[in-house]
Amino acid sequence: MLKLGYVLLLVLGIVSCCSLHNVVPRADLEEAPYSVVATFEAGYEERVYPAKAWVCTAYVAAAEEDKEDETFNTLYRYINGTNEAAAAIPMTAPVTVEVVPQAGGLNSYTMCFFIAEDHQASPLQPTEQGVYLENRPEISVYTREFTEYALEAGWQLEADELRQLVAADGNSVVEDDLYRASYQPPFQFWDRRNEVWLIKA
Repeated sequence: MLKLGYVLLLVLGIVSCCSLHNVVPRADLEEAPYSVVATFEAGYEERVYPAKAWVCTAYVAAAEEDKEDETFNTLYRYINGTNEAAAAIPMTAPVTVEVVPQAGGLNSYTMCFFIAEDHQASPLQPTEQGVYLENRPEISVYTREFTEYALEAGWQLEADELRQLVAADGNSVVEDDLYRASYQPPFQFWDRRNEVWLIKA
């Protein structure tokens, strides 16, 4: 009985959290544009993302979730007015995290929000320390969608499985550099769209 009460409190807490954060359904968010150039029987596809502006911040940690919420909130402040015009701009999708291995079992994580098309020509400069604009060049990636709420081990498992599928088809990817893409905020635990992007070599 005690355990059941604990579970109910946990569920209520999650619902309350997500209500307070006003989770926006992914269908209502502008998404970074891309073209699908090939699909594969193994269940993944090759996409080309054109060169676009993103707003980013970075950290080094053993696992993405160590600072995920804090980093997301930093970028969320940017789109809500922590910029040179003190202006709110639209939330977009996906949130990408570039992951590059570092020494000592650590990783460099660079989290970025796509800059909405209305602001691409002249993105607003961030005013918070550690937040910067990135002119990301065109990239080609191999990816597939998965829906589970993923922590570090889950992301790594998906990357390993996708890497095996891509290699089995004779395709090559950049080693020690990939993107994780999330279409919902980190505090949304269900109805997710997640992707690992392996960069085409």
